[in-house]
Amino acid sequence: MVRTAFLSSVAAIIIASMSLAFARAESEADALNRAASANKKRDFTAAVDIYVGLDEPGSPAGSRFLGLMYWAGAGVEKDHARACDLYDKAARVGDALATELLGDCYFNGDGRVATI
Repeated sequence: MVRTAFLSSVAAIIIASMSLAFARAESEADALNRAASANKKRDFTAAVDIYVGLDEPGSPAGSRFLGLMYWAGAGVEKDHARACDLYDKAARVGDALATELLGDCYFNGDGRVATI
């Protein structure tokens, strides 16, 4: 009886702490909206920081948008090869827009060896 009450209390504490962690975590959509707002304000460094935060855990959208920043040299030094690497990373997990951008890298030979 005491063991059951103890386990119930422990479970309640774990569930409560998990709920707090999820409440604090920013959704990917919210982060992308913050980055879009930073871009509109021409605060490209802030946008890059947000995209890096999304890219590191594996967000395809974060990788694609970070690639676009490297392509344009917005908030980072222009680096087409790095941009193409990021498009490739996103494309490998199914991001269709990144796949198209990666295709452009190969087609134009800018950041990749042209295959056409």
